Amino acid sequence: MKSRIINTLNILWLQLLRQPLFLVLLLGGMIYEGLGLHQIVNPGEFMPRSSFLVQGGILAFLFIGIWSVRMDTVHRVDDLYLSIHHAFVPRLFAKWIFGALISIFVGVILYIEYAIVYLAEGFSLNHLFFSAFLYVMLYFSFTFYISYLLGFMLAFLTKDRVVYLYSIIIWGLIGPANFIFLGRTLQRAAEILNLGEPNPTIGYDGLYGFANDSVYWQKHLLWFVILLGIFLLTLSLKYRVFTRRKTNVLVISLSVIVLILTISLNLDRQVYSAGNARTKPREMVEQYYYFKKQVVPKQYTIRATSYTIDLRVKRLVTAQVNMTLKNQEQHSLRHVDLSLYHGFKVKTIRVNGKSASFSQKKDLLHLTLKNKWIPGRNLKVDLNYQGLSSPLFYANGQSVYLPYYFNWLPSTQLSPSFTLDNGNLTRMNHQNRQKISYVLHYRGRTPLYTNIPERTHNEWSGNTHGLTLVSGEVQSENKNGERYVHTTNLKNPQMNDMQKQTETFIKTAKKDLDLGHRAVPKTIFRIPILSISDLSSEEFAWYTDDTLIVSDASEYLLKEGLDSYVNWLVPAVTWKYDGIHVSDLDYVRAFDMTYAYLYNQSAHSRNDSEVLDWYQGVKSTGEKQEVLEWLSHWMKGQVAKNIDTSVAKKKDFCRSWYRLMKSGDTSWDSLNQLLKKEMGRS
Repeated sequence: MKSRIINTLNILWLQLLRQPLFLVLLLGGMIYEGLGLHQIVNPGEFMPRSSFLVQGGILAFLFIGIWSVRMDTVHRVDDLYLSIHHAFVPRLFAKWIFGALISIFVGVILYIEYAIVYLAEGFSLNHLFFSAFLYVMLYFSFTFYISYLLGFMLAFLTKDRVVYLYSIIIWGLIGPANFIFLGRTLQRAAEILNLGEPNPTIGYDGLYGFANDSVYWQKHLLWFVILLGIFLLTLSLKYRVFTRRKTNVLVISLSVIVLILTISLNLDRQVYSAGNARTKPREMVEQYYYFKKQVVPKQYTIRATSYTIDLRVKRLVTAQVNMTLKNQEQHSLRHVDLSLYHGFKVKTIRVNGKSASFSQKKDLLHLTLKNKWIPGRNLKVDLNYQGLSSPLFYANGQSVYLPYYFNWLPSTQLSPSFTLDNGNLTRMNHQNRQKISYVLHYRGRTPLYTNIPERTHNEWSGNTHGLTLVSGEVQSENKNGERYVHTTNLKNPQMNDMQKQTETFIKTAKKDLDLGHRAVPKTIFRIPILSISDLSSEEFAWYTDDTLIVSDASEYLLKEGLDSYVNWLVPAVTWKYDGIHVSDLDYVRAFDMTYAYLYNQSAHSRNDSEVLDWYQGVKSTGEKQEVLEWLSHWMKGQVAKNIDTSVAKKKDFCRSWYRLMKSGDTSWDSLNQLLKKEMGRS
């Protein structure tokens, strides 16, 4: 049987090469890919945008599958093989193997072209290219093979020419562009049937990498098992290849496999998602949730002093957290409130080793204590929880991004994980004011990058303002004790530029604004976790003494100077670091805009004066309107000649402004009085 299969494969290959249409399609696909490769400069972006190449390949392999069956009919040899003992079945299985080999062959050819072009462009050979190979094997080769099998089964079961009409219908249903044919009303059906990139209209996520999640492999495998079952049952029922007993065993075995795969596909898991529709940003899921009112209880003065964490990240996030809390109030407490992202469902809580009653509502945990918690005493709280992380903070077997400002750990900062500002989603800062001791045991995607040192294998410990975990399509550069963690799709990581510019800004801002202690971080994470609706510059960077997180999706961040980068750093290093809360975010945005503009003037950076039009673009009345109008005029120098418009004078005002913010006074009225005084108008 083995020799018959090999001989059949050889014959099929020779016959395929004699088909000019196959060679034309292969060459056409390579030309189409080559044009796309030279237009898309990012090696990550090309794959999600290659959906039309996959769509065309699906149709081609449907026809190749039909051809592999029809060529026997055309040459009138199908009846001959049926009459030869042990000839018919080996030939059919050889055709299935042939389909797999030709699918892999085409995928490898397209991948080699991809790799050659981007390596020639100067991108370094790293894990991205391995991920790209898996992507090609999944969404090109495996999809093409399933298409081939569908064409094969259509021709095997249907002898009429209507098989070509059926193949066109299938082509429209299973391709990555099937939502075009099915429309939004059948969106769920489109997602189930789609065998291509799950988010073909969404750009490449540099941290998450390609959508190579195991669930998509399982989905393709389910298709294969179902087609194999139909094929084997047809052989058994129509051609009596198997006995009744073997047929029953076959049916039971395949049914069990299909059931297991179906159940697995329906389990909760976090995959690369674009919300409820492919055209929506990832925030949409969270925006719907946070439209609901979030209850924030009274904030008591309690402090976390240590965390010991046993974390497992795979299909779900599973955590066992032991934390020590200290009561810094002047009176005893009978309950403890903590914030925790609502996707993590708490199973058990123990306080000082004993079970405790608790309630979990939205992003709030409420613990009822059996005994009074005396001021100055410590409280040991052990929590077990499991669940899905936010769509904006991935945590699965492929990518982990759990930053310190996100309450993936129970936090004493009682604000929700997100809030809405004029309908736009804003991340709330759960950064600790003091350094805390952390011990982490971790099982999940590796290598793992954190802001505390690794002591032994899979164990990290250290003191920091908050724990950050990063793993995925990233790599690290280390130089002179400084570390730069960035995504693998960058041609020029720009480590020296970012370190130098960050250091210069922090040293200058400390002096200009009298910030006090601000250390230059030894670790910079450049992580593209933003979505297309993130418009506020305060979302783009987060700072502690040891770590700076820059959320940038572009490799061209610094090519046009420091302007935009400074706008991100100002809020991170100032009011976000100091935990200043305001009721009107336009207040701190005005501060950010003002100081960033002045900093760039001092640094002689290229400035776009249009940024100052922001002051007029903000909806305002009363004191707020007056402040913004005078700030705009003063920054542009459109004031009376007796008013000092020097950069030094304006920086003095920013220093006084920031002192006012730190004192807890963030009213527009007080700021207006300060502005009048600084401009000599009072």
